[in-house]
Amino acid sequence: MSPTELFAIVTDGKGIMPPLGWQLPAAQRWAVVAYVQSGLRSANIPADSVRADSLMASYLQQVDSLHSAGAPVEAIARLQRPRIGNP
Repeated sequence: MSPTELFAIVTDGKGIMPPLGWQLPAAQRWAVVAYVQSGLRSANIPADSVRADSLMASYLQQVDSLHSAGAPVEAIARLQRPRIGNP
């Protein structure tokens, strides 16, 4: 599932999951997306994973900010996506 699809689910809800868009600002919703995508399955979270989540959340927040400001798609596409783990 793409980050955009996950963001939409966190924002609008799906199935029995309620919408969280009214409770969480966009930056926190992107952080949720980054966490879910990291695939963390346990409470033993390595420091590298936390750093990776923070980098991805920051990147996704920049994307959201540019999109909200009406930036052209080309400007958004020029953002450097963080390289996390194996490509």
